[in-house]
Amino acid sequence: MSQQLPNKIHFVGIGGIGMSGLAEFLHREGHDITGSDLKNSENTKRLENIGIKIYYKHDITNLSNPEMVVYSSAIPDNNPEINVDNVPVIKRAKLLNRVMQQRKYQITISGMHGKTTTASLLTHIFTKAGYDPSALLGGVLQGTGSNIRYGQGDYCIVEADEYDRSFLELYPTHTIITNVEAEHMDIYDSLDDIKQSFLKFAQRVPDQKDIIACLDDNNLSDILHQISNVSSYGIEQNADYRARNCKLETDKSIFQLVINDKNMGEIEIGLQGKHNILNALACIGMADRCGIKLQQISKALASYSGSRRRMEIRYQDNNYTLIDDYAHHPTEIKATLQAIRESRNNPIIAIFQPHLYSRTKEFYREFAQALKLADKVFVSEIYPAREEPIPGITSRLITEQDSQLKYCQKEKIVDIILDIIEPGSIVITLGAGDINTIHSELIKKIQNNKT
Repeated sequence: MSQQLPNKIHFVGIGGIGMSGLAEFLHREGHDITGSDLKNSENTKRLENIGIKIYYKHDITNLSNPEMVVYSSAIPDNNPEINVDNVPVIKRAKLLNRVMQQRKYQITISGMHGKTTTASLLTHIFTKAGYDPSALLGGVLQGTGSNIRYGQGDYCIVEADEYDRSFLELYPTHTIITNVEAEHMDIYDSLDDIKQSFLKFAQRVPDQKDIIACLDDNNLSDILHQISNVSSYGIEQNADYRARNCKLETDKSIFQLVINDKNMGEIEIGLQGKHNILNALACIGMADRCGIKLQQISKALASYSGSRRRMEIRYQDNNYTLIDDYAHHPTEIKATLQAIRESRNNPIIAIFQPHLYSRTKEFYREFAQALKLADKVFVSEIYPAREEPIPGITSRLITEQDSQLKYCQKEKIVDIILDIIEPGSIVITLGAGDINTIHSELIKKIQNNKT
């Protein structure tokens, strides 16, 4: 059990992906963990199955003399469980930093997009190389049912969340920066404010050669000149770690790896799309900086099968392919749909669930433009997550931008898809909410129609 942390810790909002992972990690370490949440979910069920007590309400009576109370950014200031005396009450990011500092080296993956895939892929590489890393991720690792890995090695791999400026609570020895873009404009004043926050985060890394940053990203490039000796990666630019001759296939991507202008041979990854080639390059750069041999890196990349909700194939037969993806920003949607377009000729039916009223308000035009990469598009109600409704902000703001986009209530989507689906179709759900829950019903009805 950790000597730096108290034993008895209570988590307010324990069902969130970041909170649930941290709670599970500390439980594995031997701490006495309890938590509360308003929703019963896959995450809370997983925690209950390993022995963590969870209360499905927020009330002061849930606290049984904890030595620390932890809460997420989604918890409002008036929550009764965080307004207590004589007990340390801290945000998740502060606790996350204390946990990751227990390992000799801390690798964070930061950026607006690609964090979970990159962090999962890096964890896979370090595991296959025998480094036995610990990891706290924003998505469930395939084959594990969990978003953590509890290892005994010197490395801890963590996603650094920019929402609420949480990543500025972290002090890593190494970091990957995937990209910088306008996002979370309810938190940041401007794109320049976002850039300066990432610069502040990067400058705390002790050896700035241990910063692996994407040179292809224009916003990130704008701040890289203020970081000396940063290690770069990219496809379009003359980066330290570069991909050439990219081939995009239906179940993998292949490219020639160039390190410091030297051709290092062919690399294959079991992921689709140029955005995933960039994610792989980031991992190659970081693994190389940490002393993992290229042969080990290459072998691990070829064996990686992905993480849950990241272009995850939920069902496939001779006629149909059903995919689920967590994309919830226009850039992510565009990258995901382009990856399918570039590797397959099949018609694409996209089902998008907007995530947050504030994000819909900010990007409804960009959402519409990105979604038009699909052949048929259905947009469901907004998933509110932590937010209250904003007057006048609905999914129809998106669908009104183009006649190709159709509004549809979530409970009616399955029947509509079954009416229009044709052999060869790819159906993809997009969004960070609960749109993925329609897959089980859709799969069942497709299979019943075959018999």
